[in-house]
Amino acid sequence: MGIQKNATIKDNAMGAWKVILFWEVITFPIVLVLGAALVFACRPLYYRVRHIPRSERHMTWKRTCSLVLACGCAFTILICGLNFYDMFGDADDYWKSKGGWHFWRLPLEEPYELRMVDSMEQGSIAAWKQADVLVARVLEYDQQGSIVVGVRAGDSARQLEWFLFDTKTGESKRYQSRRDLEQESLSRGLALPLQMETVRTHWYSDWNIVTE
Repeated sequence: MGIQKNATIKDNAMGAWKVILFWEVITFPIVLVLGAALVFACRPLYYRVRHIPRSERHMTWKRTCSLVLACGCAFTILICGLNFYDMFGDADDYWKSKGGWHFWRLPLEEPYELRMVDSMEQGSIAAWKQADVLVARVLEYDQQGSIVVGVRAGDSARQLEWFLFDTKTGESKRYQSRRDLEQESLSRGLALPLQMETVRTHWYSDWNIVTE
């Protein structure tokens, strides 16, 4: 079990670093401009602090470009580092971890979670930091207490299936119609009608993230 957890964390971190490298390439021209602005803005202050006479206040283009490049690299590393910490600072906290750079997660009831990888169009129910998927291709769901009910993409194209997942026992059941699911839900004391929302909507609303 420990090996599985470490492998999952390692995979998430590797995916995050790929995204970091991608954004470094995209944002590098911007941070170069910021670096240039910083160098030219701070140059008079540097001369004043070092008490350099006006007659000696000159800087070669080679040195200027070196400073701009250094500032750009520093800005890039700082921004990516802060974003990486923001995503993975709570990586070991079941109730606080929102996911990583290429995946998103929602805690259901410990130890189960809903996770989305690369896309928020659908998700999977699995145990916290475990690779095995218990309910795949979840599109919409409603959670009432320990019971999660929803609809998932079926095994064939354009096929939908309804499911019920019990976070207390880890038991999952599939149904061919919403009516069958509602009958089972009613027998378990769930309120009808079921208020299903997409996995994307759940992620934003449950984490109180406002979108435009």
